[in-house]
Amino acid sequence: MSTLRPYITSIIIGALTLYLYLLSSSKPSLYHHSSSMSTNSLTKYLSRSTPLPPSTPLARSDLKLAVLRNAPVETEGFTLALFAPDIAVSHFGTIHKLHPDDFTYILDLTAQTSTLPTPDRPFNTWAIDQPRTSQPIDLVLVPLGTLDPKPKKTYAEEYREVSVQGYEKGKTALKEEFGGYTELPSILHDLMDVVLEAREGKMEKDDEVITRVKGLFGNVF
Repeated sequence: MSTLRPYITSIIIGALTLYLYLLSSSKPSLYHHSSSMSTNSLTKYLSRSTPLPPSTPLARSDLKLAVLRNAPVETEGFTLALFAPDIAVSHFGTIHKLHPDDFTYILDLTAQTSTLPTPDRPFNTWAIDQPRTSQPIDLVLVPLGTLDPKPKKTYAEEYREVSVQGYEKGKTALKEEFGGYTELPSILHDLMDVVLEAREGKMEKDDEVITRVKGLFGNVF
């Protein structure tokens, strides 16, 4: 019996190791981009971030994403900006160092919108069916490449754009059918949920930071 004990112990350890491996591999990844959990897991990405001082250097050549708002009461509104390698500036002008996975996932979401058809509207706008007119337009700008220090004459030469008018969480019916879509594409819905989180809460804005960031965008206003 004593000669079998080492083999029995080895079998038990091996079985336990296999069980733990299978258990861990069956859990959905927090940042698995194709899962429906992904956007949910990304919520509160700013609360997981590390605050940075207002003096944090920001370069136009590092800009990866700009989110703006055009509305009757906010004609040159600012929502969010992302700078490489993992910096975010919120609607309030607060600067954050994001978790690398959060930063990558937001950019991945944005990249997926390039596969959508382009609406023949100003700002390439997808319009949500809303009972009231003059709805705000949330505009997402993605640099076509590394931005030069000197902005080009028109922002269309520097950015790919897509926007949603009248966005409201959970409301997806479009004002009119476009490209076979009667509902806002899920990737755009997810993207709006994520970027508009940068507007949540109430705090005093750092206008100096916001002005500095908007100045890096070029001729977008």
